[in-house]
Amino acid sequence: MAISIGLTTTACTIGLPGDPVPAIDVSASLPFKPTIVERVNGRNDGTSFEPCVAYSATELSALGINGASVSDAGFSESPNYRGCHWTSQDAATQYSQIVGDEASLETYKRKHSYRQWRPDRVASGRTVAIAPDSNDGCIAAFISRDAVVATIVAGNLSKPPSAGLQEECDKAFAFASLAASKAP
Repeated sequence: MAISIGLTTTACTIGLPGDPVPAIDVSASLPFKPTIVERVNGRNDGTSFEPCVAYSATELSALGINGASVSDAGFSESPNYRGCHWTSQDAATQYSQIVGDEASLETYKRKHSYRQWRPDRVASGRTVAIAPDSNDGCIAAFISRDAVVATIVAGNLSKPPSAGLQEECDKAFAFASLAASKAP
């Protein structure tokens, strides 16, 4: 599977082959047994999109993600977000995709104004906000119905971060773009 990314100084469009996922029951069969109470609740049910079941092994592999490494992103009872963690095929990079209720992308960016937001990009007709995340990662976020879908790429343990975290942000955008092509 080829991923093509077109860049400009103000916007970006990506085309990823893949089939949109129909709206799903967020309590659909997960690839793990949830251990927290109210994994889905009134703070993270604004979209039916469930990142943990949205992708095929082939789609994840094309992004360098080990699909078999999936684990629950929730760590507390009745969390503000739900989603999953994965590792790269070489186990050096961490990927996360989480969903939490949010009114708009602008509201999300205001709540996270401490981040240095880069120019927005576009994927599947959706605005995607992108910002470096700590010293070794990047976040890419878009709105699906009444929720934000945030993709985080963090820390390649086998090498230092790329200049300006560009590689990490490109990976976050590519994974978020796949999500944007599937989310309602």
